[in-house]
Amino acid sequence: MCIHHGQKAIFGDGKQYALPHVFVNPDQLQTFINQMTAVFDGTADPISDINLATVPAEMQFSDIYTAIGAFSAQAYKDGKPPYPMGQESVGVAVRDMDNAVRVAEEHGVKILARWEVMGNQEAMTEWLDGLRIQFYAYAGTPPEIAVRESVSNTRYYLPPRAAERFIKTFLAVTDGRIVGDARHAGEEVGLPGESFRRVWLASSAGLFNVIILSDAQRARLASPWRDIKTDFVVDDLAKVIALAQASQVSVLVPPEAGHSRHPRAVLEFTGGYVIALRQKA
Repeated sequence: MCIHHGQKAIFGDGKQYALPHVFVNPDQLQTFINQMTAVFDGTADPISDINLATVPAEMQFSDIYTAIGAFSAQAYKDGKPPYPMGQESVGVAVRDMDNAVRVAEEHGVKILARWEVMGNQEAMTEWLDGLRIQFYAYAGTPPEIAVRESVSNTRYYLPPRAAERFIKTFLAVTDGRIVGDARHAGEEVGLPGESFRRVWLASSAGLFNVIILSDAQRARLASPWRDIKTDFVVDDLAKVIALAQASQVSVLVPPEAGHSRHPRAVLEFTGGYVIALRQKA
């Protein structure tokens, strides 16, 4: 049954149930889990062989719970997730799958597939301009996921028109809101001497960070900036960097490389998963 606030259905189970999807090779999965739990004070479910895909597939996965939120780490044989898996950056928990799919389709979102995994309902959605987000709905009461230092903030780099389309659609589908809209120094995305617009979105289905760049800026966007999938806020960035270095996590951009009032860093974990971190104000 769908729970309502006023006359409108609550779309998602909460921001902490937006789990970044991390795809690694089978021989990298345990190392990735070890790094994440060590760097972010976490725990992980035992590695499972349950198939999460829409078709028969050989894979393993583990859900990881950390101070900066939960993650879904997935490893498919030969590193090749079957269609339509593998292109989504995040999976979000919805209260009522039928309602979520209906509302999404009403606003132009394509439903690429619907399926079940151990009684839980799943759907892969494709938004305007090709962005994919997986929906999932628990068969029963969602497990408790504690919010500690922060939760994931999915990052998208989009040109102006695509950004406006996504923002408008996201707010309409999730009943979300804009919590920040401002220009920022280009140094934050590796474009020194320039500026860009960032729009922060919040909803019951999670947090999203839309970085709006001109076509020329997008063409100049280089690694590691273009590879960042998710943003996080941490209580003690210096401590996280020390733990990352001790766990053989690559510090691609150290905090001292920036000039922001709030120090930032970029890390790369085993399997090529790249994240941005910001010191809590």
